[in-house]
Amino acid sequence: MGDIFLGPVVLGWHGSNWDGVFALGRWFDTGDFSAADPSSVGKGFQSTMWTLGGTFYPDSAKTWSISALARYEQNGKQDQTRITPGDGFSLEWGIGKQIGGGKQLGLVGYYQKQMTKDSGPGATDVKPSKNAVGLQFDYPMMEHGVILKFAGYHELSSDNGPKGNLFRMTLVKVF
Repeated sequence: MGDIFLGPVVLGWHGSNWDGVFALGRWFDTGDFSAADPSSVGKGFQSTMWTLGGTFYPDSAKTWSISALARYEQNGKQDQTRITPGDGFSLEWGIGKQIGGGKQLGLVGYYQKQMTKDSGPGATDVKPSKNAVGLQFDYPMMEHGVILKFAGYHELSSDNGPKGNLFRMTLVKVF
């Protein structure tokens, strides 16, 4: 298991054709990290994450949605390397269409940018960014209180490192 996120502050607002959210949370350094292993499940540091987002429904039946979610992460020091990674900004977006039975299909994407320089011994001035576009399919199984989300992204640019494809599956459990 990787790092654990605790989000004790989540505020939502809802209008007739829009929803909004603000959240504040903390990533805890609970996953295994090794500076020598790029596939480590943990990051080796803690972060505070601020989130602000919204969804607009252009039709009264809310079968179409346009959404954006911005996150800003303020990173702590990585004990193993003594480097404090620069703060990061992420913007996720999507345009979705309900296709029956609560299922949704959509065009999705993201933009990520390191906003401040790393600091500490051996830190670099590089502030990488990348962006991607893809498809997402949401499959609700509300009789079990579960929503499965599948997404595939193709990275269009990555100015400091490899670019490729990203596949994601998310399990949401409603309590």
